[in-house]
Amino acid sequence: MFKKAISYYFKWLRFFFIGRLLQLYFHWNMLDNNDLSSIVASFYKGIRLDLSIISYVFLPLLFLLFVYTYFNNKIALTTFLYRVMVAYNALLLFVFAILISAEITTYYEWKSKLQYKALLHLLNPSEVVRTSSTHTTVVFLVCFFVLIITGGYSFTKWHHSMKNTVQHNFKIFIKLLLLLACSVLLMRGGWQQIPIQISVAYYSTSHFLNDIAVNTPWALMSSYLHNAKAKNVNVYANMTETAAQRLVDSSHNHTICNVKKVLTVANPNVIVFVLEGWSADVMQSTSSNTSYAPFLDSLAKRGIRFTNSYATGWTSDQGVASIVAAQPAFEVATINMQVDKLRKLTPLSARLPAGYATSFHFGGDLDYANIKGFLFEQKIQTIKDEDFYYYLPKGKLGVHDGIMLKEFSSNFDTVTPPFYAHLFTQSTHSPYDYPNAEKGSNEVKKYLDAVRYSDESFRIFFETVKSKKWFNTTLFVFISDHSHPTDKQYPTGDSRNHRIVNFWYGNVIDASYCGYVDSLVHSQNDFLATISNQLNTTAQQVPYSCNLLCDSITTTPAPIAFHGMHGFVNATSSHMKTIDNHLLNSRGNSSSTIEGDAYFQCAFQDYLNK
Repeated sequence: MFKKAISYYFKWLRFFFIGRLLQLYFHWNMLDNNDLSSIVASFYKGIRLDLSIISYVFLPLLFLLFVYTYFNNKIALTTFLYRVMVAYNALLLFVFAILISAEITTYYEWKSKLQYKALLHLLNPSEVVRTSSTHTTVVFLVCFFVLIITGGYSFTKWHHSMKNTVQHNFKIFIKLLLLLACSVLLMRGGWQQIPIQISVAYYSTSHFLNDIAVNTPWALMSSYLHNAKAKNVNVYANMTETAAQRLVDSSHNHTICNVKKVLTVANPNVIVFVLEGWSADVMQSTSSNTSYAPFLDSLAKRGIRFTNSYATGWTSDQGVASIVAAQPAFEVATINMQVDKLRKLTPLSARLPAGYATSFHFGGDLDYANIKGFLFEQKIQTIKDEDFYYYLPKGKLGVHDGIMLKEFSSNFDTVTPPFYAHLFTQSTHSPYDYPNAEKGSNEVKKYLDAVRYSDESFRIFFETVKSKKWFNTTLFVFISDHSHPTDKQYPTGDSRNHRIVNFWYGNVIDASYCGYVDSLVHSQNDFLATISNQLNTTAQQVPYSCNLLCDSITTTPAPIAFHGMHGFVNATSSHMKTIDNHLLNSRGNSSSTIEGDAYFQCAFQDYLNK
């Protein structure tokens, strides 16, 4: 019996070894001058997590073996139990193969372990299929079938060896009890007081090698349990509520503020272009890089630029919630999927002066991560997605920017001003199948080419609308929903991965502010307080949102949530760390750590209280 159990463990260890080999093969370019010994270590540093997850899945099998042993003389029942064992292992093999294959393919963009929030996306399989490029689909299928075939062959042999080998006697029961004790011990990672944590697999300065070492199903289970815990417990609590609130108030509560009025029109129209995954690095005006968007750069340099802007999260639903409602993002929970909490958010209409017509336009599917539900709860009056634009030609993900912007250009000819509208772009999202897109396997190049396509689409749009009667009374806002990897290739955990585009343009901007550059560190959340204080005559206080055009503000923070980590950036420092306080990356002094702990503690407590 012990030999069979050990054999079972080895079957899974070999399965996880193959998974790591596939991860290394398909992301070989992530290795940054790592020596051979460091690479090899990624295959054994996470073995304690491997043994832990194997023990979790072995427990139900152990129960079946107890029953199988006791009723060994009942042929019909033992045959049934044998089939249950085969089905159970087949299901595990199928699920684990999907998880590992999904992580390998999503790593191209997310560069992170698969986390709980990814399950929410997997629950929408049509969206997963539509957002996958041909390359990532092929990679997924190759990984999946390699794992299924090698694992299936291995476990088929194990099942055959189990048949008719278990005898009904007292010694077998003793052995099963010993196996139970050993399994529980391996589940918690040993005798130590604190059960095993994900950080036991961390050994390298390379996040990629650490990610290979960490067992994928174990990491996902841990992420899920943290999220389940987060439903009732503040997982960010590190200090007293009073101390945390005092720190947050010092950076967010600006009750006395002389607002810099940068607009010449009292109630201008506002069009917010939510740019799908635009990194700050794609524009020269928001970075020191070569521009991939020369037209938008030309607009930004004539408008108001916010050059140190950070995304609060890493997915579109988080970005939209931040831009529209100043809702903080967390790596352990998402508010969009919880209608009871959505209804407790202040709607956008309450932030705007009376009379504004609000709308949100998207050429794709707003059912993704319940963005449409969020927009309804924000009382957006007109919501249009691909269902409305059914008559327009589409790519795999939706209507591309060139076609969508052309349609959008005539949208306000019959709308009574003032209006406050959003257009969510999508061509800079994989699979980048916009018209005349070049084929290739280099994801970064395809992304940058898509930025060029979108930029040209905006040039055509502005050429069209500059003669519209509403053009001269409209403020155009350009802000990303989240960032995206570029040719800069920052390390995982580096806050620069989350810098985004954020600028205003339009003839309604006072001439003295054309070309104005605001270099304060800030996040998307600060957009709502900034714009609402420009449109309203009375001061607007927006929780967790700073008015960037307040002359008394000299420093602002930027909270960041990402897969399995969160961080904080201020004027003098930045850091990223895991939910269990394992520091992944830091720069400057420790002030961002203290302020960040306070921010996430207060923001998440506010989320729990909703």
